[in-house]
Amino acid sequence: MDLSKKFDRWLTLYALRGGLFGKLILRWQSNKFLNETGPHSSLRLDICIPDLSRPLPPEMQGGLGSDHELMPLRMELPSKAELVGSRINGFSSHLGSYGMGGVGILGLQLDDQWLIICLDGAGNWVEYENRMIEDYFYEDYDRGKPWVTDDADEISGKLAGSTIVDFDVQKHSMAIQLDTGSSILIHPDASRRPLFEGTKRERVFLDTDDLRHAITLSPTGELYA
Repeated sequence: MDLSKKFDRWLTLYALRGGLFGKLILRWQSNKFLNETGPHSSLRLDICIPDLSRPLPPEMQGGLGSDHELMPLRMELPSKAELVGSRINGFSSHLGSYGMGGVGILGLQLDDQWLIICLDGAGNWVEYENRMIEDYFYEDYDRGKPWVTDDADEISGKLAGSTIVDFDVQKHSMAIQLDTGSSILIHPDASRRPLFEGTKRERVFLDTDDLRHAITLSPTGELYA
């Protein structure tokens, strides 16, 4: 990776962590990226996990990456039968690393594995109880406060201990129903989601995107994109 790309990624991570002028930096980065690339998919389909049978030499461990060699994670949509009855023990909207920061994959920690939603900034796509998981610019647009902000995580405690009672994924939508009566959703109506800040356009899937290829089970929450 050349130095300019490394700097861009560092700058984005700095902004997401609440750095000075963070919102201005994110707007600039979004505009720059979209002007350079045009429409792009937000799905993350090439995910790797540590291969625990192949540890790195001791002198290579303890850095920013894994202490083990990586192997591809098989992207296979779990069936409803596999998930119904599973208890949610943990939550994260910041899974996935590319070595210098995170990509924002969303994960539900179940009994012995993670259910992961492999979208860039997945918290800006997923809602719970009619409230977005994340929305970095909600104050600028007078939108409702999201569950996760720089200062607080109000959703982990709500989800902990709940049980999945239904699971349905379509090409551009998802519904995970819980025994509490609430659901974790990716709604087909893009107007419910925050806009892409750089273009002010709706956060929509490409016609070629298919969520059924981007939701899977992982034995770990240590993911590399």
